[in-house]
Amino acid sequence: MGDVVNYDDPFLVACHRRVLGDLDGKQIKNQMFLASAMKNECNTTRLSNRQLVYMTHEANFCSLWKMQRSVSRREESSHRMFASGHAVDMEDNLSLIHVATNQPLATHEDFLDDTDFGPETEVYCHFASSTGKINLLLAERDGVETPSSFGKVEKSELWWRIQTAKGPSDSQEEPEMGEDSEVNQVVADLAGLVDDVFWERVEGDCTNGFVECEALKWHLFDLIQLHSTLSTRHITNFIDYLSGTSNRNVIAVSEVKALLEG
Repeated sequence: MGDVVNYDDPFLVACHRRVLGDLDGKQIKNQMFLASAMKNECNTTRLSNRQLVYMTHEANFCSLWKMQRSVSRREESSHRMFASGHAVDMEDNLSLIHVATNQPLATHEDFLDDTDFGPETEVYCHFASSTGKINLLLAERDGVETPSSFGKVEKSELWWRIQTAKGPSDSQEEPEMGEDSEVNQVVADLAGLVDDVFWERVEGDCTNGFVECEALKWHLFDLIQLHSTLSTRHITNFIDYLSGTSNRNVIAVSEVKALLEG
């Protein structure tokens, strides 16, 4: 069992071992942690121009976070204060706060980017709240005294929910390409595209008959550029399907050939 995480306790947010390439229980890549740093003219997010969030191998003050109860109503500010030091309730909406800058982790649908994995919203650190003075006046109109309005109401883009599991074996992600029909369609499309040149390129990246999933993915990206209706999302999900059951980040070339060439 792990340690209990309390509200306002600093902790590290580590990368899932599947992304790091857990092969037969051996971690192939060094662990990475979620981190952030003070915003400046050279260090901002690309889309929103806000405080940058990134992954790093260094576990230091830039990669420390803490959890607080979210504040969706003014009276909940006192609940956040009194919750400090108590065990985090997974049923709560939570704010994930960067310890060094005291800025919450946030995301918004306005900042959408097309990536190799499909459309993704940008993640950054930024405090977003309703306008303080207006809400004070509205609260007074509803009969709430000004001293009873403890703080600003946070916007929902700051709220997070934590997904838990009973143990490591229950925390494995399921491959996104689960339907046999979709798998068969992708395999059929790729089978009509692969040729000797493709296999030569793949084998050029091999070590002892194995190729890294990331390298295979990019070779497949190149393959579908001009000759297929398949998208990068199909390829990414196909690679996840191949590697997902055993959480490996390398695949035997013979296995891929058997699948695509029958």
